[in-house]
Amino acid sequence: MPNEIRIIREQYQGMIDILTKRPTDLFLSSACRRYFAWSNTKLRRATPTAFGKPSDAVMPGTVAHNRIQIDDESFESGTRTARLINPLAALDDIFVRADTRKVLSIGPRTEIELLHLVAVGVLLENIKAIDLISNSPWIELGDMHQLPYPDRSFDITISGWVLGYSRDPQKAIDEMVRVAVLCHQIPRPDAGELDPCRAMRIRSRHLTGWKASPFSIAPAALTAPPTSDLRTLPQP
Repeated sequence: MPNEIRIIREQYQGMIDILTKRPTDLFLSSACRRYFAWSNTKLRRATPTAFGKPSDAVMPGTVAHNRIQIDDESFESGTRTARLINPLAALDDIFVRADTRKVLSIGPRTEIELLHLVAVGVLLENIKAIDLISNSPWIELGDMHQLPYPDRSFDITISGWVLGYSRDPQKAIDEMVRVAVLCHQIPRPDAGELDPCRAMRIRSRHLTGWKASPFSIAPAALTAPPTSDLRTLPQP
């Protein structure tokens, strides 16, 4: 069995032709997502702008920390979006109907997360994003504790690694639940982040295939009634 993949000129040209017809497939590559977001930032030469008056629920130092991360040209969050979006895209309701779903991305920091959503079939015009700091026209300024959207404005809310910036994660979760119809997804937290991240996976409205999806959910949580109150959730 060959232990390497060799691409001949004819195959390479054939794949270039495919990408010419489906350029968004490039964003399935974390390296391409990172490069495109980084180059967009350089082309715009935009200084990150911060939200004017965050609520008291925002952790001190949040804006300063994320400004440093945006200024970091490595854009290291490029690979992390796979942990957030690939499991979501595996759900039947998303996989089959991605081009009809309206998605709100909370706290994406850069365009990398939005490019990944486009790569799995979500239309750019159906994506909104909000963060406390932004240098992209695709990311609106705002506070996750007081989202500026009407109830049930989106099919899906996604939020990766942001509850650690909150003094009141319950309030943030309630807002995510309020504005979405189908489901709300954030990944299991990294070390040092808050366990309430688990609540958002539990507080689905039972999308087709949700229980069979590749999420790590405590078994007791699968039978728990839908709730956005952290105090009522079963412990893992």
